[in-house]
Amino acid sequence: MCSVIGKIISHLHPFDDPMPICDTRHAERQSSHPGFTLIELVVVVFLISLMLFLAVPRFGSTLFTDSGRKATLWITATIHHLKEKAVREQADYRLHVDLDENLMWISREGMSDEDLDGARRSGYRFTDSLTLMDVALPNTSAVTSGVVFLRFNKKGYSSMAVIHVEDRAGKRLSFDVQPFLAAVRLTEGYLEYEQ
Repeated sequence: MCSVIGKIISHLHPFDDPMPICDTRHAERQSSHPGFTLIELVVVVFLISLMLFLAVPRFGSTLFTDSGRKATLWITATIHHLKEKAVREQADYRLHVDLDENLMWISREGMSDEDLDGARRSGYRFTDSLTLMDVALPNTSAVTSGVVFLRFNKKGYSSMAVIHVEDRAGKRLSFDVQPFLAAVRLTEGYLEYEQ
C-alpha cells in the first residue's frame, strides 16, 4: 500500500524527492548515528556511583588507622623478606624488636658495632597509633620489655614467636611467625602459645 501511495505522489509532483511516504516515517525513527542519549548515560553513571557508594566499606571502621595499617604491612613484609633474603644470600639475619623504644630494626651476622648502631638508628619506629606490647616465645613467658630478636637462618627457617601489637583504641593484633612458613599469620586479638 505504501508503494502505491508513493507512486501516486511521485506522479503528482515529479520534481520532489521520489522517496515514499512510508519510508520517511521509518527513517525518522532510525538514526544515522547509533549510540546512547545523554539521559541514558547520566542514569548509568548515577547508578554506578550509587552502587560504589553503598558497596565500598567505610575506611573509618577498619582495624587501624593509615599509620597503623602501614606498620602492620611493614612487619609482615619485613619478616617475609628476611626469610627469603637469608636463603638467597646464605647469611643469618636478625629482626630486633625493641619493646621499650617501640622500634624494630634488622641486622646481619658479622656486622660491626658501628654498623649495628647505624641499623638501630635507621630502624622502623612505630608511631603512637601502634604499640609493640610483647613478644611471646614458645615454652617461656611473654617478654614485655627490653630487646628481643628473631633469627632468620640461611637454611630457610626462623625463630618461632608471636609479636603482639595494640592500637590507640585497644584493638590487638598478633603476628605469628612460624619457623618453616614464609608468610606471617596475622590474627586479630591476643594469640598465646599453648603450654
